[in-house]
Amino acid sequence: MNTLTGALCTLLLILTGLPPASASIALGRTRVIFNAEKQSQSFEIKNNSDKPYLVQAWLEDEQEKKITEPFIVLPPVQRIEGNTVSQIKIQGLPQLKKLPQVRESVFYLNIREIPPKSDKPNQVQLAVQSRIKVFYRPDFLKLDRMSDDIPGAENIKISCSSGELIAHNPTPYYFTLTADQISPVMIAPNSDMKLALRGTKGVSNLFYITDYGKMKEINNLLKEQKKCGD
Repeated sequence: MNTLTGALCTLLLILTGLPPASASIALGRTRVIFNAEKQSQSFEIKNNSDKPYLVQAWLEDEQEKKITEPFIVLPPVQRIEGNTVSQIKIQGLPQLKKLPQVRESVFYLNIREIPPKSDKPNQVQLAVQSRIKVFYRPDFLKLDRMSDDIPGAENIKISCSSGELIAHNPTPYYFTLTADQISPVMIAPNSDMKLALRGTKGVSNLFYITDYGKMKEINNLLKEQKKCGD
């Protein structure tokens, strides 16, 4: 199948609304917390397919630009046999010392799986790519391993400004907020961000995602926010 035919097939999949291809390579976590005291962080990836896959891995900065420092990913390319487990390591470099030491920094780990060549004619193959956040956490922000609470969550505020809901994060941590009425959003340390409502004029509850991917409720919402947009 030539390139034009493959592109047309891919376009047809999009136009017909078919669901996206599911990943065969499963990551062992939903996010990575890189504590400053560590030299590296490793985690498992598993090939849930019966066939071998090539896996590419790389890091991007907050502006989604590919980087080679202050971290490197090892190995950048590997082959994983069917139904087997391998590892990916994020190795810290000396340039980590140049990162802010009074707040977290965020990066993005990209994992792209490349399927084996099909022996069937006219077969459309898609390279599925996964992406998770990598948070660099300075020493003084290190959390108790026995606790799943992020300090300062209770200080996150929701207010109404010009008919829009605004979340304010006064902490040195990144917070990913979610609720039934809003689209998930990540708020940087010491910053504000508008919340995109889903067909409602108020938020009845608000959750943040912990280091272990769990959701915890924040119970300090302002009553005034329910009237936002009226």
